[in-house]
Amino acid sequence: MEVMEATLRNREIIVAGGAGGLGAAATHMLAAEGARVVATYARNRTRAEQLSDIATVAQADLTQAADRARLLDMAPNLYGVAIFSGIAARSEEMMDESMEANYFGPIRFAREAAARMKAAGTPGAIVL
Repeated sequence: MEVMEATLRNREIIVAGGAGGLGAAATHMLAAEGARVVATYARNRTRAEQLSDIATVAQADLTQAADRARLLDMAPNLYGVAIFSGIAARSEEMMDESMEANYFGPIRFAREAAARMKAAGTPGAIVL
């Protein structure tokens, strides 16, 4: 069994939804540990840009293949992914959009990240 290194210093980590409540807290904690963080946002650019001194900030929609690939390209030495993104299904009409944003997009992103990490031999982590 391989033992993971105890430090996150200079490790590249993508925090999807990294500008929102829990995501922003995770972004701050990871940056404090020395990680190189890419924090994503969907709509609130102003809030996201408040993190620009501790993270690379990127707009992304995990339901879009091009956005997922662009994010993964932003962290060529990817060590980990934490996904906090999603939307609430406040009505019956929003159910499909909610499933895409809360399930299918994040799962696809996690699988794509895992494939890159496996190919690179990275013993990192993915948190959904």
